[in-house]
Amino acid sequence: MKGKSSKSILCLVLAMILIVGMLTGCTGSGKDTSNATSSQTEAASKAEESQAPAENSTAEPVVTEPVKLTFWTAMDSKVANSCTSYEDLLCMQKLEEILNVDVEWQHPPIGEEAEQFNLMVASTKLPDMIFYDWINGYSGGPE
Repeated sequence: MKGKSSKSILCLVLAMILIVGMLTGCTGSGKDTSNATSSQTEAASKAEESQAPAENSTAEPVVTEPVKLTFWTAMDSKVANSCTSYEDLLCMQKLEEILNVDVEWQHPPIGEEAEQFNLMVASTKLPDMIFYDWINGYSGGPE
């Protein structure tokens, strides 16, 4: 009984603190702050311009030596309508270029993902990375 009343009091106190904080933030000081606001806006825009990368600049790769990785994943049916592999996607090509990593994509045929996964695991010839529905697709889960 005592624990319930102290929780109620704590909730009430926290609610009051939030309300006071909101009301304090909404009140103005009555001073003309238009000059201060415009100077703050100018300073913020200059800071954004200095932090924004130039359009023609190229990012340095994450690794200096090219890395080759194999990635096994089921092909999404929406992507499969327009591409044969994730390697065909421009975002993946750009990501590989930025990271200096060459990814060899391995996709099982659509509808045969579970069978192909089991065959791959049984063969012990595993890729570097595997993306799979461990919870629903494999008995025992990821363990």
